[in-house]
Amino acid sequence: MRIWLIDDHELIREGLRGLIEKNGSHFVVKVTGTVAESLTAAPAANCDIVLSDLTLPDGNGISLIKELRRIRSDLPVLALTMHSTQERVLGALEAGASGYLVKSASEEDLLAAIETVGNGGTYIHSAVTPFVLQSFRDPNVIAKQGEPPLKERDLQVLKCLAEGMSNQEIAQECVVSVSTVKNHVSRLFEYFGATDRANLVYEAMKAGTLTQE
Repeated sequence: MRIWLIDDHELIREGLRGLIEKNGSHFVVKVTGTVAESLTAAPAANCDIVLSDLTLPDGNGISLIKELRRIRSDLPVLALTMHSTQERVLGALEAGASGYLVKSASEEDLLAAIETVGNGGTYIHSAVTPFVLQSFRDPNVIAKQGEPPLKERDLQVLKCLAEGMSNQEIAQECVVSVSTVKNHVSRLFEYFGATDRANLVYEAMKAGTLTQE
C-alpha cells in the first residue's frame, strides 16, 4: 500500500516510515510538511492513503483534510495526532477523515488503521471513541424521524461496515449474496444521507444507531 505522510517533524516522519515499512507491504511514497505543500502536491499524488497530522506550521490540519477530500475524493485520509480532544476528533471526521489515530497508539494499531482505511473502511482508535459517542444522541433511538426503523439485517450490515469489512466479507459474515449486501448498503446510504462509507459510519454513530459495545 502506498502512503502519503503529512507531518512537519522529520524525526516523527522517519519513525513512522520505519514502522510502516517494517513488514514490507506498505511504503511511504510521498512526504510533505505543510498545508501549502500538501495542497500543491495533491492533484498528482500517486498513493492509496493519506496519513496526516492535524498540527501543521502554516494552517489547520482539519481544514487540510477537507480540502484534500475536495481535490482528491479518491484518497482516504487517516488523521494521526497527539491531540485527542473531542473538538479535534469530531472536526476531523466531519471534514472527511476515514480514521482517527493517536500517536501514542501501538504499532499494531497503526498498521491496522492503515489497512482498514486504505481498503475503504473506517477506523476510530479506542482512545477517542468516547469523545465520539458522548456527542451523540440517545443510543436507544434506532429510527430517524420520518423513516421506518432499520431491519435487523440492515443493522448487521452496518456493524460490519463499521468494522471495515468489504462487501465480500460482509456477504460471508451474513451468509448472503454480494448483491444483497449492496442493496443493504444502498439503503443505509439513503437512510443516513451518507456520501461514502466513512461518512455513513459517522452519521450512524451520530444518530445513535451504532454504539460502543
